[in-house]
Amino acid sequence: MGLDDLKEVIEELQGMIETRNNYLLGKERRTRQVLIDPLLGALGWDVSDPGAVYIEHNWMDYALMSNATPDAVPVTVIEAKPLGESLEKKAITQAIAYAIENNIPYIIVTNGDRWEMYEVLKPGTMKDKTMMEFQLSAHLPKECVLQASQMWKPNLASSDSKEAMKPVPPDKIVKPAPVLPDPAPKLKLTRLVVTMPNGVKIAHKTAKATFLEVIDNIGVERVKNLNKVCNKGDLISNIRNPKYPDYDQPELGGYYIMTGSDTKRKKNQLEEIARDLDVSLKVEIVPKD
Repeated sequence: MGLDDLKEVIEELQGMIETRNNYLLGKERRTRQVLIDPLLGALGWDVSDPGAVYIEHNWMDYALMSNATPDAVPVTVIEAKPLGESLEKKAITQAIAYAIENNIPYIIVTNGDRWEMYEVLKPGTMKDKTMMEFQLSAHLPKECVLQASQMWKPNLASSDSKEAMKPVPPDKIVKPAPVLPDPAPKLKLTRLVVTMPNGVKIAHKTAKATFLEVIDNIGVERVKNLNKVCNKGDLISNIRNPKYPDYDQPELGGYYIMTGSDTKRKKNQLEEIARDLDVSLKVEIVPKD
């Protein structure tokens, strides 16, 4: 599978997080089946082959193996969490300790949306050990591909990785520096800034609030008549969709607006609406203050 195929899989997973959020949220088995396993497969790790991926390796959820022979050893172990659960530093620290004890060079922690990978034996803080991190729902597909490629099977199962996994005498093991004082990396949060035809800028603290005000300015009825779709349902409807929480469907002008999409999707929706109604809008994604 090439980079284009990986990008396509990532785009599908981004859509799955958006449209199947309620089904996946808080459910580890579903998260693994719908989000984690497909991405591992796209990276060359066949989760149905125990010679390649060992499921439930002691208390770790996955072990990615160096090869398919009887003497295969783990290259990386993965700690999986349900979608929506935070990747707590305590869990990462415990996984690092487990990897050191078993002479495994890398660990990965993920909730299906956010992925983080650490080089276990590298001295320094948590930041120093970080090899890659990305969040499917927050980053562009090409950014996710760039980061995820570090989990590519040919890279991890290389001869260099096998060399790193040879037994190390106890007195030669490099003990990791304390990682607790190092703050967890923060995601760059974004919002929308929309310039209306009259030059007025609409820029609330959240993309959702800006999205709603722009639709209100254009005219809810006009936008509804376009029959736009969001999350496989109507973008604007007379009734709330029972599959989604009420806070994702606020009321505006007597209708319910589906807002359960990410900032990039809201930007695309507003641009489509503007084109269809021949309204001049400038829609930008900017970092939150």
